[in-house]
Amino acid sequence: RGAAIAANPQAGPIDQHVRSLTGSEALTQEFYALAADVFQELAVGTGAAVAKMTETLGRARTDPAGFAALLSPETQRRLRQLSTKITDQRR
Repeated sequence: RGAAIAANPQAGPIDQHVRSLTGSEALTQEFYALAADVFQELAVGTGAAVAKMTETLGRARTDPAGFAALLSPETQRRLRQLSTKITDQRR
């Protein structure tokens, strides 16, 4: 990930934002691992059609629960767990 961040000027600020949200290196790693799995499920679910993926992500901005419902039960569980860990970290 470090090389990808260094190669893309937009990636650094995004990575810093993720780190500020998660609050720890361990949760940052968990966030990125979950994000990779979510995108994999998104790609499979849309047949890897870029237009469909973009449309689905656009809808996710206004209906995050609807987007989460598209994910496998295991990924939904991991998402809930990570959310709880991040919330607990901020207390």
